Amino acid sequence: MSVLALSCAIPAAVAAQGAPSSETAVVLDALSVEGTLTAMPTYRVPELYSGTKTVTPRRDLPQQVDVIPREVLIDTAATRVERALDYVPGVGKQNDFGAQNLALYSVRGFATQDIFFNGFNIARGYNGAPDTQNVQSIEVLKGPAGALYGRSDPGGTVNILTKQPVARPFVEMGTLFGSFGTARTTVDAGGALSEDGSVLYRFNGVLARQDSFRDFVGGDRVLLAPVVSWQVTPDTKITFEAQYLRNRQTFDRGTVAVNNRLGLVPRSRFFGEPGDDSVSEAGILQVRLEHAFNTDWHLRVATHLNTGSLTGLQTG
Repeated sequence: MSVLALSCAIPAAVAAQGAPSSETAVVLDALSVEGTLTAMPTYRVPELYSGTKTVTPRRDLPQQVDVIPREVLIDTAATRVERALDYVPGVGKQNDFGAQNLALYSVRGFATQDIFFNGFNIARGYNGAPDTQNVQSIEVLKGPAGALYGRSDPGGTVNILTKQPVARPFVEMGTLFGSFGTARTTVDAGGALSEDGSVLYRFNGVLARQDSFRDFVGGDRVLLAPVVSWQVTPDTKITFEAQYLRNRQTFDRGTVAVNNRLGLVPRSRFFGEPGDDSVSEAGILQVRLEHAFNTDWHLRVATHLNTGSLTGLQTG
């Protein structure tokens, strides 16, 4: 009986396997997914100028160059270059004892006052602390490599790179308010001055004022910074840049420590006279000529004029 049952079961299984299936495969339409890979926001600058006086990829520079891009100036609300330098490693602010100097700082422990404006030294004469409104980036060239710009201190040099004209027309205005009567209004505008786009412009302006927690102490400033570029030929460009900065501030030496103790004299006490102000006016004019002979050889010639004055009253 068992042998007969087995012989009958095998043909039945074979017959079941050969039967056609009633299920049919369904083919779906192709699904396409597209997206954009966006890098995380970063302050990294891929190209630098101060290391070679030419636009060079950062990876090709053997010098140590720290950069403060425009994004850092915006995010930290730094209105003066000296405040932006607080975020550079190895750079420290020095005490100017209430005076209206250009900037006093130390790089790698060496005190210096050298500040460059598009590669030209502006630490000569009387200049107020540079404003950041027309600044595109700040590059700090550290170490003896600062000799690239002539006489410099061994710690390094600071080079300010300004905003340049753009073809896209735009106007940006901003306001800033703070404690002790601080108020600041800015404008940044650019675009084309000619129909063919060969002449471009950029203009930055600032009106600002502030008081202080100390009596009779305050100041104000005005900045006007126009830039015009002319693309004479596809290989030749001329750029005219000017800057006018007027800065008024009270000459304040601070308070005194009686018997080496603070607090005996109110910190708001001002030991001068009302109107002990100093006013600095500085003007900068630059003309730059750039010409490309071919893809490998470029010529860049520039001239610079810097003038300034300082007037004021100090009660001894």
